Amino acid sequence: MSRETTTGSGVVITGASVCQYFLDPPSFRCQLAVGLSAAPTARSLLREQLTGYVPPDTLADADLVLTELIANAVNASPVSALVGLLVHLVEPGLLISVFDESTGAPCPRCPDPLELDEGGRGLLLVAELSQTWGWHPIATGKVVWAMLSLA
Repeated sequence: MSRETTTGSGVVITGASVCQYFLDPPSFRCQLAVGLSAAPTARSLLREQLTGYVPPDTLADADLVLTELIANAVNASPVSALVGLLVHLVEPGLLISVFDESTGAPCPRCPDPLELDEGGRGLLLVAELSQTWGWHPIATGKVVWAMLSLA
């Protein structure tokens, strides 16, 4: 049995019975079309679903981490693809997982601080704001995840 909820953002969130344990409120998952609206939509969903459940400082950090993970997934995916998002509260904290179709490993770069390049710092930010982060391959690409503390 599955359930569907349409949020105020107009995104349909679907929970499958196999994920029921993780998808009890305020946890959620969705798919986002690759494009400029993916990160703003994901941030809106995050705030909509988790405000009041996690401390404001954690929510602010989660907003930045989510933006970076979604941006990387969008950049790694074909235009016609969907990016998956799964966010749930677990015993140690808040787990954010982003799925994309790319098989390439995410690689933090340490750009020259004197360079004006705007890219290359996202995973460094994710590492700084999260307790831990990582990735693993899946049959359809990869999942990149970050665990944030609720304290």
